[in-house]
Amino acid sequence: MLASLVAPAFAQSASAPSFEVASVKPVAEPRLPAFLPEKGRYSGGPGTKTPGKFECREVTLKSLLARAFNLPPTRIFGPAWLDAARYDIAAKLDPETTPENFRLMLQSLLAERFSLRFHRETRPTPVYLLTIAKNGPKLQPVRKAPEYKDESDRTAAVQASMKKNMDELRARSAEGGARSYRNFGINGTAAKFAETLSSDADREVLDRTELSGEYFFQVSWTPDPNATSEPSLFAAVQEQLGLKLQAAKEELEIIVIDHAERTPVGN
Repeated sequence: MLASLVAPAFAQSASAPSFEVASVKPVAEPRLPAFLPEKGRYSGGPGTKTPGKFECREVTLKSLLARAFNLPPTRIFGPAWLDAARYDIAAKLDPETTPENFRLMLQSLLAERFSLRFHRETRPTPVYLLTIAKNGPKLQPVRKAPEYKDESDRTAAVQASMKKNMDELRARSAEGGARSYRNFGINGTAAKFAETLSSDADREVLDRTELSGEYFFQVSWTPDPNATSEPSLFAAVQEQLGLKLQAAKEELEIIVIDHAERTPVGN
């Protein structure tokens, strides 16, 4: 069902917020590892330690649109290259910018540089429903965030964690285990966990657990379909958390890109 047809007039509107300065450049030869999640390619902006600077490296336009419209990438539809071509962005903004205005600024930037035209629809969309498994949840209480003396200590801790994960992956591969392995842990509600899980699933994950309060959700799995020694995402969620992912369809609003230029303009 067509909900509305809209022209992206953000860039033309005098009242639309915009970045103080912004550079959008296509990436000819990506250098970052392909397995690095899109969310790990962004830095800065509202709610971060550098709110006056927003940067992203080698991100897809679909990822940018999802962030601009506050939707999961699975609700963005358009040409295949939206998920293939990658871009670097560096922008400056007022450090007091709200998350809402930041999204409008990003919408304006993308509309201007990529000549976007799009419309919104509501249609039955494949999703996963996060529910409680038969034997009940196995959830941990919220964990206190580690404290670091300074930014260098935090960076060292992150690098050590990444090295540990890579060492574990190499060990598993040497033993004939999964060729890739993922894990994450977050403090938050079941809804927040479902949102985070959506970035690793092939569909959006919606919370239907009716759980209240906050917990520490930690899950480890492999996306390798040929693995036999490591659990899949579905098995891991059920075995490690006592929750379940169930395939379904829900009426959801989506954004359909009618036109976009692959090469950005205006730098």
